[in-house]
Amino acid sequence: MNERIKKIRKILNLTQQEFADHIGISRNNIASYETGRSNLGNAVISLICKTFNVNETWLRTGNGEIFYSTPETYIDELVKKFNLDELDRRIVLGYLQLNEMDRASVKRFIKSIVANYSDAEIATDDKCHYQQQNASQDTNDMEITSELTSSPDKELDVMSELAEIKRQNQEMKRQNQEMAQQNREVVRQNEELLTRLEILEKEEYEWEREHTKQNISPTRSHTQ
Repeated sequence: MNERIKKIRKILNLTQQEFADHIGISRNNIASYETGRSNLGNAVISLICKTFNVNETWLRTGNGEIFYSTPETYIDELVKKFNLDELDRRIVLGYLQLNEMDRASVKRFIKSIVANYSDAEIATDDKCHYQQQNASQDTNDMEITSELTSSPDKELDVMSELAEIKRQNQEMKRQNQEMAQQNREVVRQNEELLTRLEILEKEEYEWEREHTKQNISPTRSHTQ
């Protein structure tokens, strides 16, 4: 069973840590299962099957298909209702298999892309896309079918894309942290500058007061 656990993880293009996060256990447990140091309990088997739509019979015995067929009411109705192609279907299925944190990352990434376009640009892109789609629909369908049948690795495309989105989100988070650090440094420098200005203003005030006193004193003496 340890090899089958590893095979599922590889098919889904997940690291041991990501696989563990999905089912709520530690990475060390996954490593122990894959190397055969520990045996899977019924609770963990149930979690894996439920989370990744895995055929429990295959997981326990190696017999049958690895994954259950996707229920019509779950994905196929969306495909029919919105006229989705095979890539759309995989993206939807891959997204639904993410945990809440990764889903939030995907949504933030998509929002950041949309924010870069004005309404006019979006309208132009949609118009061009519609025209191109009508002009080459048959060609696109043939290319997609050819790609899907010629390379088994296409089954992993969606997971790879989602992994790239997650990596980009982590990079954006790192950059934001660096920017926050830079902003804190700017604030500190501004505070130092304000402090110096206050000192200079105070010194200038003292100098003017002293200078005024020096100018007034001779006048008073002469008057007396």
